[in-house]
Amino acid sequence: MPTQKARFTPFTPRRSRGERMVEIRPLGGLHAGVPPQELPEVFSPALQNIVPDVSHGWVRPRSGISKFTTHDFGGVVLGADEIFDVEGASCAVAASARSLSFLHPDNQAWSYLSYLPPTYAFSSGFDVGFAIESTLTGAPSGSTTDYFRTASIYDAGRDATIAVTSNNSNAFFFLEIDSATTTFSNFTFPELLDSTYAAKDVASVNDRLVFFNTRDKSGTRYPTRVMWSARGNPTSFLINDGAGFEDLMDMRGAGQAAIRFRDFIILFTEYEIWRGTPTFDAYAFRFDKIADNVGCPYPRTIAATPNGVIFLARDREVYATDGSNVVALGPVQGQGPSRIQDKLTEEGIFLERAWAVYDSTDHAYELYYPTPESTSGFPDKALIYHLEDTTWWPLKFSHEFSAGADVTDPAAFVSWDELNLTWDDYSSGWDDYLLSQGNRRLNLFTSDGTGVRVFSTATNDLGTEIDARWRSKGFRNGMRRTHLAELWIDHESENSSEVSVFAGDSRPQNGQEFVRNASLATTSDPTFIPLWKTGTAPDFEIRLSAAEKPKFAGFSVTLRDAGKF
Repeated sequence: MPTQKARFTPFTPRRSRGERMVEIRPLGGLHAGVPPQELPEVFSPALQNIVPDVSHGWVRPRSGISKFTTHDFGGVVLGADEIFDVEGASCAVAASARSLSFLHPDNQAWSYLSYLPPTYAFSSGFDVGFAIESTLTGAPSGSTTDYFRTASIYDAGRDATIAVTSNNSNAFFFLEIDSATTTFSNFTFPELLDSTYAAKDVASVNDRLVFFNTRDKSGTRYPTRVMWSARGNPTSFLINDGAGFEDLMDMRGAGQAAIRFRDFIILFTEYEIWRGTPTFDAYAFRFDKIADNVGCPYPRTIAATPNGVIFLARDREVYATDGSNVVALGPVQGQGPSRIQDKLTEEGIFLERAWAVYDSTDHAYELYYPTPESTSGFPDKALIYHLEDTTWWPLKFSHEFSAGADVTDPAAFVSWDELNLTWDDYSSGWDDYLLSQGNRRLNLFTSDGTGVRVFSTATNDLGTEIDARWRSKGFRNGMRRTHLAELWIDHESENSSEVSVFAGDSRPQNGQEFVRNASLATTSDPTFIPLWKTGTAPDFEIRLSAAEKPKFAGFSVTLRDAGKF
C-alpha cells in the first residue's frame, strides 16, 4: 500500500458519546470484492476516472486525451506495437484490416506503407528471399477479428532492423525500419521450413525470430508448434543454419501468444502457460510447463511489465507470471477476495476485443475492455493496475478504443557538458526540461481509426467532459443505524473548482442522493460540507469534472449513533 501523507486535521470539538470522526486516505483504489461496510477506509467500492499520485499522497481526476495526428489509419486499428530502428530509436506499426501504417522514428509522423510484391521487390534489390505466387496477398485482407502482432529484430544481412507482422490470417508481412521507409512486403522466408505460411503470434528472443501456432500453405494448422529462425539471421529458416521447430505434444489448447520476457519466451494457450528457455545447442530452446490450471483465451490482454507478464484469464481474474510462478493480482497482497473479478464479470463483454498495454510513465498495466454501454463493441472502460502500490483504478471513456501502444517521443540526449550550465544556473524546472527532451506517450486508437494521446495537461476527452467520482465505504457506528453528519475535504487546487456531494446507504439498489454542490478554494484549508444521512451503513460520494484537476489528500466524516435522535 502507498505511504500515507500526513495532513492537517481540521479542529473539531470534543465528541459526545456515540459520536466519532473517521479519517480517510483514499489511496487504496477499487475494492469491489467485499460488502462496502466491511472495507478498510482506504478503499472505494465504486469510483471512476480517479487516479493516484503515490509520491505526493494524492488522488486526482485522470488526464484527458487529445488528437495528435490527422492520419487516417484506414479503419479500426487491430494491432499497434512499438518497434526500434537499428540505432534504438522508438517507432511503431499500426495495422487495420486493410492497411499498415508506420510511425517514423525521426519525426513521429504516421504514414501509410505501400505494398510491394516479393517478385518486384526482389528484382529491385529489396531482398525478400524468394517469390512464391501463393504468398502474393497484397495488402492485409483479414477481418476485424484478425489482430496483428509485430516484432522487430536486427538483420545483419541488411545491417538494419526489420519488423515482421502476423495476423493469423494473411501471410507474414515485413518492413525495413528506417526513417525513409514507405513500403512493406511479404515475408516469404518461413516457407522454406515445412511451408510455413502464417502464425498466431510472432516474437523475437535470443537473436531468433519465433512463430507460435503456425499454418502451412495448404491450410493445415499446427496449434502448439513453435518455430524459429537461425540465430543471428532472421531470414534463414534452414535446418542446417540452426533454424527449427517443435510441436509441444503435451500442451493443451491452441497457442494464443508468445511473449518475450527478459531473456526467455512465455507461451500461452487458453488453458496452460509454458516457458521457452534459449539454449546454445542444436535444440535452440528448452520448453517447460509453468501452469496447467490457468491460461489466457484473450491474448491481446497480455503485456510484459518490469514485474512480470500480466494477463486476463478465463475466470475474469488478472494474473502475473515471471516465468516460474503465476499469481493473482486481484486479491490484496495475494490474500482474500479479488478486488476486480466481480466487476469484470458484471461489466465485461466481448473480451476477445479486450486489450492491454504497459504504461511506462505511470508504471501501470492498463486493461481496456468493452461493456454493454459500448456502441461498437470495442473497449469503453479500463482497469489500471499500478505496479508500485499494487492498487486498481477504474476508468470510463466516452470514446471506444481498439488498440494502443506506449511509444517514446523523439528526443536527443543532452549531457551537462552540452548544456553548458551548472545546477544553480539552470532556472527551469527539471520536469520541464525533461518534457522538452521527449517522453513516453501512450498512443490510443479510437474505434473510428483516430489516433489520440494521453496528455497530463488535457482536461477533457476530445472535448467531452471527464466525469470523475469517488465513493466511500459504508460507515457503521455500532450495531444500530448511523447518522453521517459532517464531511471535511482535504484538497489542493491551482484554480477554484466545484464538487457535487452525494450520499447513500451503501446499497447499490438504493442509489445516491444529491446533497449539495461545494466550492473548493485554492487555499490549503479543508472544506467543510454539512451532511445528514441516516442508514444502516451510510456512505458519501464526490463527483466532479477534470477541468480544474483538484487533488485530494483525504476526507474526514463524523458519525453519530442514530439511536440518540
